[in-house]
Parts: sequence; C-alpha cells; structure tokens
Amino acid sequence: MLLDFTGLTLINSCGIRDWVSWMKTIPATTKTIFVNCPAILVDQINMINGFIPEGGYVQSFFVPYFCDECDDVVNQLVERGKDYNKEDCKVKDEISCPKCKSTAELDVIKLKYFK
Repeated sequence: MLLDFTGLTLINSCGIRDWVSWMKTIPATTKTIFVNCPAILVDQINMINGFIPEGGYVQSFFVPYFCDECDDVVNQLVERGKDYNKEDCKVKDEISCPKCKSTAELDVIKLKYFK
C-alpha cells in the first residue's frame, strides 16, 4: 500500500488518534510505504508509537532548511536508499537556497528528526 502525503499541511490530535487506530487494522503482511512526508508528519512518526504499521516504512520525506538571507524555508525531498538508509543519513547540514542562492541551514535537530 502506497500512501502519498503530497499536499498535507495540517494534522490535529483527533486525526492522529484516528490514524493510529486505522493503522492497527492494517495486516502485518501488508507492505505500507509512506512517500512525500512533510515535516509535520515526520514529527508524528518520531513521537507516536504505531503511527507507521508493522512492516511499513518511509520511502521519502521532506527536510526543512532555513535561509537567513531571504527568510524562507526550503523543503528538500530525501529518498530512502539514495539519501539515507537505516545505518546512514547523508542529509547535508547546509544547501544552496534555490530562491536567493545563499546558504540555507538545516532547520531541525538531527538526532530527533532523523530518528
């Protein structure tokens, strides 16, 4: 089962509760793949046990970077097997801002966000 989170901008506590309840109904034999996960979803995945069902995994998610120069948040998509795997995360601490070409810095705490 492929779950694409493109366009997700908000998730509230009622939605989280219902989501976790729904995830419990997914058979363990079902391979559940999460793609295009925004930061708000990554935060929930890291905090809430059962947010991803057994046998599920995140294929791609967005990493937020902040550019001081243009005061903008840049969300960079990273992919499993290309940018990260269970043992190694190759996500850069800084990237070039696509808007102003200045340096945008990682806008998360690595140990928490890449859990």
